[in-house]
Amino acid sequence: MDTSKAANWLQIIGNVGIVLGLVFVGFQLYQDRQLKLAELSAGYFDSRILANSASMGEDPQKSIVKAAISPSTMTAEDAYVFLLNLDN
Repeated sequence: MDTSKAANWLQIIGNVGIVLGLVFVGFQLYQDRQLKLAELSAGYFDSRILANSASMGEDPQKSIVKAAISPSTMTAEDAYVFLLNLDN
C-alpha cells in the first residue's frame, strides 16, 4: 500500500510539472510574439525615417528656417521639405 501511495504522489507531482512546463512554454510564446511585433514596428519606423530623410535632401534645415522667417520666398521644393518635416 505504501508503494502505491508513493507512486500516486509521484504521478501527481509529475503531472503538475508537465502542466507548469506547458504554462511556461505558453508564456515564452507570448513573449516571443511581443518581441517580434516590436521588431516589425521598429523596422517599419526605421524605413519610414530613411525614406523621409532621403526625400528631404541634405539640408532640410534651410527650408524649415525659410518657412519660419520668410514663407513668401519659399519654393515648391522648400514647401515639400517643410511638409515632410511636419509629417514626422
